[in-house]
Amino acid sequence: MNDFLLVRLQLRQGKNQLIQTRSHKPTYQALEEMAAMALLVKQDGDAERYRQRAARLKDAYLPAFFDSKTGILAGWRSEDGMLHDYWFPWVNGAAVVYGLVPAKEGNAIFDRLLKKMQEAGYTNFEHGIPGNLIPIRPEDYVDHRHRFGYSLKRDGSDGFQIYENGSATAAFAYYTIAALYKLGRVQDGDRILFPMLQSYNTGAYE
Repeated sequence: MNDFLLVRLQLRQGKNQLIQTRSHKPTYQALEEMAAMALLVKQDGDAERYRQRAARLKDAYLPAFFDSKTGILAGWRSEDGMLHDYWFPWVNGAAVVYGLVPAKEGNAIFDRLLKKMQEAGYTNFEHGIPGNLIPIRPEDYVDHRHRFGYSLKRDGSDGFQIYENGSATAAFAYYTIAALYKLGRVQDGDRILFPMLQSYNTGAYE
């Protein structure tokens, strides 16, 4: 698994993180596109093989990563079977964008994500979207410097909203916004996109 496929946040790169939601999304899209290309060059056998592999991945995705406790997709499942769920909007958004989550389940997930944002008091999107909506515990954070979001408290609360531990960012906001539009939630998407566009226009991200 190369670096592009790893979870964006600064999470521990240990043996216990072998199955990650981020890595499977581009893999699924690649298989679908490879099937389409195989059809173009009349390689029907290859196309069918790619389609079958994509279908197997899609069938396994929700059961592997859906967190029944929160009703959203977790960031990853560790080798011990434990789900690590920090309410990542972009992780859930990418799953919808790539077609790994059906519309019904996707809408239910985004109902919960948007409600969680409101509960956290995050309603101004001019600086983007938080990468995670709850604190990342120290055992799941790779950089042990507090200025980069590492926490000395067990619950991660003293590192929350610092750097990639819950701070607002435009990075990967696309997935959340595009997922909302794909689900037909235009007003929800506009409510996030337009303040961000204004910030780009004024140079706020520079």
